[in-house]
Amino acid sequence: MKILLTADLHIGSALSSLPPEKAKERRGELISTFCRICSYAEESGAAAVIIAGDLFDTGRVPRKTVRYVTDEISSHPSVAFYYLTGNHDDAYKESSDIPANLYTFGRDWSYFRIGNVIIAGRNEVESSMYGSLALDPEDFNVVVLHGQESSSRTLSEGVISYPLLAGKNVDLLALGHLHYYHGAVIDPRGRAVYPGCPEGRGFDECGEKGFVLIDTEKPAGENTVFVPYALRVMREIRVTLDREDLTLTDIEKKVNASLKGIPGSDMVKLIFEGEVSPDCEKDISFIESRLSERFFYAKCKDCTGLYVDPDRYKNDPSLKGELMRTLADTVSDPELLRDAALTALAALRGEDVE
Repeated sequence: MKILLTADLHIGSALSSLPPEKAKERRGELISTFCRICSYAEESGAAAVIIAGDLFDTGRVPRKTVRYVTDEISSHPSVAFYYLTGNHDDAYKESSDIPANLYTFGRDWSYFRIGNVIIAGRNEVESSMYGSLALDPEDFNVVVLHGQESSSRTLSEGVISYPLLAGKNVDLLALGHLHYYHGAVIDPRGRAVYPGCPEGRGFDECGEKGFVLIDTEKPAGENTVFVPYALRVMREIRVTLDREDLTLTDIEKKVNASLKGIPGSDMVKLIFEGEVSPDCEKDISFIESRLSERFFYAKCKDCTGLYVDPDRYKNDPSLKGELMRTLADTVSDPELLRDAALTALAALRGEDVE
């Protein structure tokens, strides 16, 4: 049997880190990706879709958005949907218009059977849940929870302890909360898996995103596969600048080399690092504007430092050269000389000096 596992879609997110027009488009894409996941499940012959929490970003998502998602679920009647609330959403908590193919979990353990597969889950992660979980070893048991993982036996509210689930006849622990694909071993029989979020919403969610496809006929360790499925990938790329007198063209060549092969549909964040000379023609805002023409969204962050070699100014007739020579004659400590030179150059450029 095939089961599709997704979580942390956060439909209805404000996406305030993006410009308003881009945020609006991305909010639509979060819904679109959920719709594509539903279609994928049906077309691939999956019997069920498990949503392991945070389908919506808050409990106050517009009613029309909830209705649209509900209608999408209804439009795939051959697939059973199992919806667990997370720490963000509770859209169906008191809803009376839940479609016939959507099943929800309660505060205590709920059990659903599809053939020899049991899907067990509960909305509350608490210390008492380990002792009350009852699973038949003859079934293929999928346990659905939403929370932070732990390899400790310590009981903590909201934290899922792998050791305390060992020996409980769990074949697959289907989890939500972590926004990256991640797996772990519970015991010789069971494995845990976080599918991660299917779409990155900020640059703290970089890399391939998607869902997990479960095949209950395969042995432990081989019964899950990650399927990349995001419309856009968020990428954080570091560009190191050196101490040479780089022109703006030189810097742009470095940037283009670092972005080779990345599609324009993605979102990129460039972090410039290293030390640059005072004569480096660095213009981060210009580069950002150029990248914004090539990618869905681009931003740049300047983390470079300034490298000053006073020796290069020995024969410089300018005010800058005179200043560097004076500092070299009066400051003997190399570190102090560098700091003084940086401060002096900043003052010459009219920048605030702390």
